[in-house]
Amino acid sequence: MKGSEPPVVYGGGNGDSYMESITISVGENTSPVGAEHYYVSQIWGIRGHDWNILKQQLHKVDGRHYDKLILKLAGGLERYAFFDITDCFEPA
Repeated sequence: MKGSEPPVVYGGGNGDSYMESITISVGENTSPVGAEHYYVSQIWGIRGHDWNILKQQLHKVDGRHYDKLILKLAGGLERYAFFDITDCFEPA
């Protein structure tokens, strides 16, 4: 039934590396980038206050698509967040 699937499904690891990436599957009307930002906000707080994105890079590793976010947290610490977005590139 169309519209009955959740707009975003998260899975995988903690996002610290490609091997531990957070997997994202999105509904057809949902942005994977928005889903990534939402996930980061749930972990590190309010964007622009608690964290900012320094850089966002798309990588293809072993046939899989990854989004690597380089974040700067409020205390000045830099942190990576890896998202496996392969499902966003391939038809269901």
